[in-house]
Amino acid sequence: MISAILPVPLSLVDYVKRMRKIHKGNAVREVKKADKKEYHCEVFHMQNHVEDLVEINHSKEIRQGRKMTKSYQKDIKDYGGFSVDIQPVESPECSVHFSQWIGVFKPMEGHKQGTLLVGKKLVGYINLIRHGEIILYGSILGHGDFLNDGIMYLLNHRTIEWVLTPDIPDNREIKYIMYAGWFDGTEGLQKWKKRTLFQPYYLKLTIQ
Repeated sequence: MISAILPVPLSLVDYVKRMRKIHKGNAVREVKKADKKEYHCEVFHMQNHVEDLVEINHSKEIRQGRKMTKSYQKDIKDYGGFSVDIQPVESPECSVHFSQWIGVFKPMEGHKQGTLLVGKKLVGYINLIRHGEIILYGSILGHGDFLNDGIMYLLNHRTIEWVLTPDIPDNREIKYIMYAGWFDGTEGLQKWKKRTLFQPYYLKLTIQ
């Protein structure tokens, strides 16, 4: 299997420097565009933003030339319904094996999920799945109405920044970030992978 893999860069400065050399630095400009529009990224508890997450999943019927699968057609009830209280983001029991959500948000005063006041709208997300030295983009999706604002470039950028955070010692052991198959997706997704420095790697699975 040929996978799309990004070796973790030495630093965020190094990552940006190398991105500037691909497609005239398009990815860097997209990150700046989203920054100027005041989007921000953070780790989140899915139940606090379930309505927005469902809206993202339903925002485009066709992606990458194919109809969205049933797993993306679920409604709010399928995710357990609305939360009545803000759910805290808890640290994983195992720091090197976990599943965690990181999202890109648009500030929105008074924005609610049901009756829960959150004050910001989730417009894109990545489900990060860690297995030792590798982080997988288990699922990654942006709201169709906001994609042109560069939100997914910003989200990927902030994810790299999170991986490189010195305050999280166990993150130092992460060596690779994987995003599905290298040949998966249409021309647009292929460009996104190249602009964000993902590369084709042969993935060998060893069963012990």
